[in-house]
Amino acid sequence: MGKLIKYIAIGVAGFFLIMFFAGMIEGLFGVQHIGGKLKDANTIDHVKWNEVIRWKGKSTKNTETFRISSNEWRVSWMTKEMSLGNMTIPGNFQLYLYDNDGNLKGIAANVMGNDKDSSYQRGAGNYYFSINSSQPYIVIVEEQK
Repeated sequence: MGKLIKYIAIGVAGFFLIMFFAGMIEGLFGVQHIGGKLKDANTIDHVKWNEVIRWKGKSTKNTETFRISSNEWRVSWMTKEMSLGNMTIPGNFQLYLYDNDGNLKGIAANVMGNDKDSSYQRGAGNYYFSINSSQPYIVIVEEQK
């Protein structure tokens, strides 16, 4: 009985050590889990975001030009695998950002399968996206106010 208690105590202590180090690693990368969502530790909660435009689709397209008036803005997306009966097929989802003159400014997303995330951009101006996708998606552009 004494050995069993010793092994249980060692197991519990090991568990708490693992949890402690996992918390330290999480803190090093500046990410916290809040309400089941990932949140950057440097995020300022009082920042207001206003939606500029959104798109919903399931194929490749170029968007219309949109105007950003703030210096910092973000694009958020959610994409899901296609379903055929009981089978799911992971597809590709890419977001290429261009300025009004057609110059590539960056790649906001390049993922496969189910995913959702945000990419922060900088600079006021006129932009458009080239969306390359073989699966359903929603894309939302927001700017700081």
